[in-house]
Amino acid sequence: MGNLISIPDLFKRSWALYKEGFWFFAKLMGFNLLAFLCMVPAGLLLALATATNRFYAIAFALIIFLTVLLAVIVVCLGLHIAMLLSIKDRNFVGTIKDYFNWSKPLVWPYAWVSVLTGLVIMAGFILFIVPGIIFAVWFGLAKYAAILDGKKGAEALKYSKSLVKGNFWPVLGRIALLVAMAMILSSISSVGFMINLFFTAPFAMIYVYLMYEDLKRLKGAI
Repeated sequence: MGNLISIPDLFKRSWALYKEGFWFFAKLMGFNLLAFLCMVPAGLLLALATATNRFYAIAFALIIFLTVLLAVIVVCLGLHIAMLLSIKDRNFVGTIKDYFNWSKPLVWPYAWVSVLTGLVIMAGFILFIVPGIIFAVWFGLAKYAAILDGKKGAEALKYSKSLVKGNFWPVLGRIALLVAMAMILSSISSVGFMINLFFTAPFAMIYVYLMYEDLKRLKGAI
């Protein structure tokens, strides 16, 4: 059956793929940042309306805020899916519009699996820290299963667990190193946020994608 991709090789291949798609990832994350910035005027409108203490003004501003928030969430999910599809295809010359259009039908399955995964992991941490960590490792690949293999809902979670089975500790170790790297980079004064946005986020997606594909190889699913 073989062994899971080694940590040095995983980092090396992730870095090579990140460099190859750097400008594509930068554009995607730039659009992601612009989407978040759209929340600023909506938030200011809500704050001003709240200051008036008028029910209709607050209700109107709240509707605007929630509408913008929903649109931002959908756009950001679409951009994340587009990034994952581009990594899968090794295609960083296609237009973002094309990838975003291809991602539209996948937004709801991706969102639903993300919610399920988050709830299960949260339940694990509520029970105790150890179950939360175990659930995070078991079900952390569910979103990849939803996009890359068309798994839906609980099926994606089961598929993720089946891939991790027999490789729990190697997967945990690789994820722990990735989290440690992200924490160190985010602690850098002033520029930590930008580093995480334009480097850590796409690098992490590549890193987990490569591990996901290697787990499938080990299970004979490729």
